[in-house]
Amino acid sequence: MQAQFSLTPKTNDKLIYDVNAGGSEYNFAVKIKSLNPGFNFVWQMPNESGDYGSVKINAAAMATSKKMYNYFRGGDETLKDATSVILSKAAYQDIITKKKVILWDGDKKILFENPDETDFTFMINGEEKTVKAIYIAATNGNDMVVLKNPAYPLILRMNLGWTIKLNTIVSATKTTTDLSSYIDKKITDASIIWNKLDRSSVITTEDLTGVGINSGPSVYKEYFSHIEGLWVKTHNDTVTDIIYYPTAITHSYHTYYGGDISIPQLSSYNFNRATAKAFVKTKFVETSSYDTDIYKATDNNTMELYYHVPKRTSSGIEFGMSSEKTPKTKLQLGFITFQKK
Repeated sequence: MQAQFSLTPKTNDKLIYDVNAGGSEYNFAVKIKSLNPGFNFVWQMPNESGDYGSVKINAAAMATSKKMYNYFRGGDETLKDATSVILSKAAYQDIITKKKVILWDGDKKILFENPDETDFTFMINGEEKTVKAIYIAATNGNDMVVLKNPAYPLILRMNLGWTIKLNTIVSATKTTTDLSSYIDKKITDASIIWNKLDRSSVITTEDLTGVGINSGPSVYKEYFSHIEGLWVKTHNDTVTDIIYYPTAITHSYHTYYGGDISIPQLSSYNFNRATAKAFVKTKFVETSSYDTDIYKATDNNTMELYYHVPKRTSSGIEFGMSSEKTPKTKLQLGFITFQKK
């Protein structure tokens, strides 16, 4: 008999759910950004529409709300009277003490009753784990499995006419890795990168096999993981470019929510261009024609630092190339790229 696992969510944990809605099956990836005083997360659906966004649930909603936010649309959402992915403490308390709870799915009122303790199994860090959970059901056939944890009653499985079920948790780890070392490697061999992209990125594909001079296989793929702050390009599944966004920023019509990778060539991400060389632990090569600083990285690959004057918009910080006349003290790091020299 497998020992029970004690699940306590942490900042930067990634939860990957299986969704079946209207006959379509896809993943719903959630990355926790903060747990207190509210519950904030970023999300991505690597389905055909490629939606992604962020949800901030304030402390009041986490304490008392009985409404659920289940129908995601792209962009950023702040919930003041609803919860998502997790139940409020009041809803959980009703289940435990009253043996029932009324929850609202949009304008639909659902009475869930008869809580029953159950086991729930999922994968974490490649291992099967079982947690204690609570099963509740409604007379209309809707049901739900909630983590038995009064502080963080995560929704583990839910059936509201469509189903969502937790499949995997990628546990938060403090990762230091030289991203330049993954250039020219098969993407599935670049384990840290692949673990961040797998089931939590939108993939675009251009197949040029047999076109022009390409007599053999020539397939270009780009992976966009907004919740991991990564944009990775491959050719025939070999990594050619890695673009990393350490902090939340909008660039090239995409919003990235920042990552949790530490890069050994950089002792800090919080510097302006005038002081950058004091924080970059590798050889400066040149300034490019488009006013970006280039440094030497592993295996003759390059690391390029892109700077901008931070522009704050209604949707957050937006990247914009500065003019050559902009003082370097006003230029801040926007993102970092790694590629072949």
